[in-house]
Amino acid sequence: MHTQRSMNSGAGRVRNVRRVVRFGVLWGAFALAIADPGTAGTPRSYFTIHCDPNESPLFPVLIRFVDLATRYDTPLTIELTPQWTQVILADSVKLQHVRMWQAQGHEIAVHHHGIYHAVWDRYTDYSDAEIAAAGQLPALRLGTMADFRAMLDIVAGDSLLFTYGGPGNADPQPEVDWLPGLTCKTFGGRDLSDAFSTPHYATFGQYTACEINYCYIPDLATVDSIQSLYANTMDLDVVGVVTHVHEFAQDSTFVVDWLQFVQATERKTARQIVRESACTPTTNVTERAASRGAGLQVNFPNPFPPGAAMAYALGRDARASLVVHDVAGRRVRTLVASAPHAAGPHRITWNGTDDTGRRVAAGVYVVLLRTEREVSSYRLALIP
Repeated sequence: MHTQRSMNSGAGRVRNVRRVVRFGVLWGAFALAIADPGTAGTPRSYFTIHCDPNESPLFPVLIRFVDLATRYDTPLTIELTPQWTQVILADSVKLQHVRMWQAQGHEIAVHHHGIYHAVWDRYTDYSDAEIAAAGQLPALRLGTMADFRAMLDIVAGDSLLFTYGGPGNADPQPEVDWLPGLTCKTFGGRDLSDAFSTPHYATFGQYTACEINYCYIPDLATVDSIQSLYANTMDLDVVGVVTHVHEFAQDSTFVVDWLQFVQATERKTARQIVRESACTPTTNVTERAASRGAGLQVNFPNPFPPGAAMAYALGRDARASLVVHDVAGRRVRTLVASAPHAAGPHRITWNGTDDTGRRVAAGVYVVLLRTEREVSSYRLALIP
């Protein structure tokens, strides 16, 4: 008993010494940055979570992860794959957690494992022949990238989808699975230097995004190594790291250590960092548009009887689409395909049928009104 108590006491002293040393390293680097006239000031940091396709049963672990970051006043960029969006959409309690996280300042973002990834998320715009050539089974495809985007829009709600973690660097044509309108790209690897970057332009076929980098942190040893490199890196701008939910489930110590380490930085989401930078791709969207009613409005009777009218309005001239989805994110009916609209009110009816003309079941649906710059979502209760 005495021996165990002594061991625990010694371990506690070691942990305390580690915290003091790390604080000293961080404060020393911070003081050096202030003293150096070539440095802009306090470094900014962001922390991304990759929610991989095979990890969706770990939603309770994600709750603990986000709660921990919230206690440390550190907003997270939570990048979701399709499997996570499906799990969230199938459970209103999980969706309520997402809304709470958004209210706390966390960012909901996109993560995609394309056909060249060992764990494909089964959504792609590649052809069947290209899927097969990449070593995947075309029959496993669950949908297109538009289908994935539809689910994401519902999960994101009125919060602007802005950040894309994917496609991976193994993809020879990343523009194929690109999601237009997402103008922040997070990217990195296992090289410690990947943790340090400045927002910069990156081109993916016809698309341009503002990219910031991260280093993958699976354990405490990697965190220690980044901290040491941090202390010897001049002109720090953005410090980024990424980890997975399953790694936090196995051992949260390294996450706690990192959250403590970045307390002297400006802790932000990837979206915040890019929007504050001079990196502004031509496809840029506006944060103002994230709020319902800022430029888009949809009004309809709710409950909604088949054949009733929907009135929608745009705050400016734009191409717009109006689409009905089910609560799992599947497209049910395209009421208005993307087409030029004048600013002001518009009107259309929905007879309660899908795109094939079949009557759909009564229940809850989601109406998405989207332009190049804005998106708003509304829940609709269809009655017989």
